[in-house]
Amino acid sequence: MALAWVGVFAVAVRLDPYNDGKVWLEGTHQQLGLPPCTFKTLTKLPCPSCGMTSSFALFVRGDLWNAARANVVGAGMALIGLVMVPWCVVSAWRDRWLWIRRIEPVIIRLTVLFLIAMFGRWAIVLLWTWWTGS
Repeated sequence: MALAWVGVFAVAVRLDPYNDGKVWLEGTHQQLGLPPCTFKTLTKLPCPSCGMTSSFALFVRGDLWNAARANVVGAGMALIGLVMVPWCVVSAWRDRWLWIRRIEPVIIRLTVLFLIAMFGRWAIVLLWTWWTGS
């Protein structure tokens, strides 16, 4: 798991979330050769994960305010990943999980929490978009 998180952070470091001096709050994933967000292209509305890649790229640069502006759930996930790396390394070194007996329930809880937060944030963004008309 530590290697997976390090890989995610390595990709985030290689991305440039600042285009012509302004912050990219979404669309940073296109630097990986991925297409624009299909959901946003079809509906003109942001998808639940819009801004997630940008939030990671901004987080690794210490731009926490803009990371949260891009996608607060992504910034929170990056923070969890930052904590997970040393925890996983120490757990591997000791050949047992620290502070827990089994990892599966923890992963399930974190996944459910992530999904609730992501869709909750999305609902707020959609309501704000509808309310402001932008």
